[in-house]
Amino acid sequence: MGARNLVIAAVDRSDSARQAAFWAAEDAALRGAGLQLVGVAEAGADDAHERATLDHVAQRCRQLHPEALPDVLVAHGNPITELVRLSAEAELVVLGAHGRTASRWASVGSVATRVATHASCPAVVVREPRSASPVVVGVDGSQRGRRALEFAFTEARARNSELVAVRARDLATVERFPVVPPLDFEIQAELDRARRELDEALSGVVGRYPEVTVRNEVRCGHPTAVLLHLASRARLLVVAHRGAGGFAGLLLGSTAAGVLRDAPCPVAILRG
Repeated sequence: MGARNLVIAAVDRSDSARQAAFWAAEDAALRGAGLQLVGVAEAGADDAHERATLDHVAQRCRQLHPEALPDVLVAHGNPITELVRLSAEAELVVLGAHGRTASRWASVGSVATRVATHASCPAVVVREPRSASPVVVGVDGSQRGRRALEFAFTEARARNSELVAVRARDLATVERFPVVPPLDFEIQAELDRARRELDEALSGVVGRYPEVTVRNEVRCGHPTAVLLHLASRARLLVVAHRGAGGFAGLLLGSTAAGVLRDAPCPVAILRG
């Protein structure tokens, strides 16, 4: 197994963590990757409960996805620190949207959000696993956006899903329209420009995935609102995050943080 040919799933005793582990088992089987289930115990604490939980979840993963052969690992320390550290050796890290409520896991969502926006590899936060629906990806034309697009194509191909590539155009941020509402022809000009940007971003990728059906969407509105609307009918939402390294760049107002908080489907975050 290559150093990065590994899917990691964070596991605790919550139902959402179990669902995330099952999602990770399916993804590992589709990728032909290894699967590692990780629990985190307090430093110096007895980890018998974590091991029992991991063994139970591993058994269920094997039942649901026989191709996945999970191994288990109990780390010790701060769960955010340990999961971010382990992500450096992984192809993907998967977490549940809700986790422990004890003080060391403080706010459930904060653990998932902080790991997802600081992991060295792509991260998926699973709230409600879905099937038979499209993969949706936000396209912004940046380098990190191109990585998100590539990831989305890979997932759509593996899951035999349609890919919806969306470019949101928030006219409120366009410098020419600071106060006076734009006229219809100005709105159309901005949308045409967004469509050209979307077509350009797709042109470098779509040829490598001929088996993936792609639908282009250009929408007016804030990117978070646009993506959340599409997420209501998606099996996976893929977005890029512009956060800084370490723990300084969480950017709670960012599109990534917004969709992590509110999207009903699993969300994949690729950090720039």
